[in-house]
Amino acid sequence: MGQPSHALVRGGYGAVVPHYLDVDVDELTLDFACREMADAAVLKEIPTDVDVGVGVIDVRNLEIEQPEQVAERIRTALGFIDPERVTLTTDCGMKQLPRPVATAKLRSLHAGAAIVRHELLGTELEGAP
Repeated sequence: MGQPSHALVRGGYGAVVPHYLDVDVDELTLDFACREMADAAVLKEIPTDVDVGVGVIDVRNLEIEQPEQVAERIRTALGFIDPERVTLTTDCGMKQLPRPVATAKLRSLHAGAAIVRHELLGTELEGAP
């Protein structure tokens, strides 16, 4: 597993997000995967009329996350924010990644989301017998 990337938000999101609370936007997008979900509790501070794109795939390394690892990241976020307000995303774009790695990471994002959706809604898991 790669080293967490802390330089982008030195001091954590707790020091950054309060500056965004009065901005007139429909959604904030926050990278969490590259920092192993550090500061996820800041999601509680975001106004309820603002949705959040939660980064659950680390694009700063070539490691392919396992679906259960992605599901755990999603569960962490959902411990602080209602699922109806969450858009699952990658941390930033994937342009710098080799296409097979990007594709595999997106498959893990899809599979991790399916696991949590199943837990929340009782829907059938894709590929389940």
